[in-house]
Amino acid sequence: MRWFVPLLAVTLSFAQGTKPKPAPADYEVHAFAGPIDIGAEYMVHSFSNGEDMFIAERFLVVEVALYPVMKTDEIIVDPAKFGLRLNGRTLLRLVAPEEVAKNLRMPAWASGQRSPVSGTIGAGPIDVPVGGGGGQYPGQYPPQTRPMPRPPRAPEPDAPGGVERHNVTPEEVLMQTYLPAGPHKGPVSGFIYFPFTGKPASLKTVELEYGDVTLKLK
Repeated sequence: MRWFVPLLAVTLSFAQGTKPKPAPADYEVHAFAGPIDIGAEYMVHSFSNGEDMFIAERFLVVEVALYPVMKTDEIIVDPAKFGLRLNGRTLLRLVAPEEVAKNLRMPAWASGQRSPVSGTIGAGPIDVPVGGGGGQYPGQYPPQTRPMPRPPRAPEPDAPGGVERHNVTPEEVLMQTYLPAGPHKGPVSGFIYFPFTGKPASLKTVELEYGDVTLKLK
């Protein structure tokens, strides 16, 4: 398991994350985790770059922000420490951004291949696929997500000076706003994703775990 953190850190070197709010208390929940203060918001299925919002319907999405308690300290984001506990029982591990993006653009039925899923973990109405993926990341999820529809929006106004606005794709926004791993100077924030095929309304409790710290999102 030691290879996971450095490998993922290299993979996410291009990720910018989101813009951290001024303070951890500005998030729905926050808690201390040793030398850092963590803020988090439960987004259900949505993620955004501040202008464009998209839906990842086969994942539960959490925006996470980490702040150094001492402003001069360095923050090291360790993806292996994150988990999402549903209804006090099922623990999900986060999914690498490349796998989430793959789910958004290439569903299993489009390729004509059978799903690699070999079983499910049930926690009441929760349905979490397991086994058969053979992936390189803990919690990796097979590409089964259906194409994600863009939410209806009014026509974009012409940009000042006649500059054409670039219409970003869901995959671009996802890769740019994923929580970047590794060391950081100052606060850092971004979205993380956990595989989920059930109905969010069936979840009585949703708790984000980071090492020994638990944040109750719902």
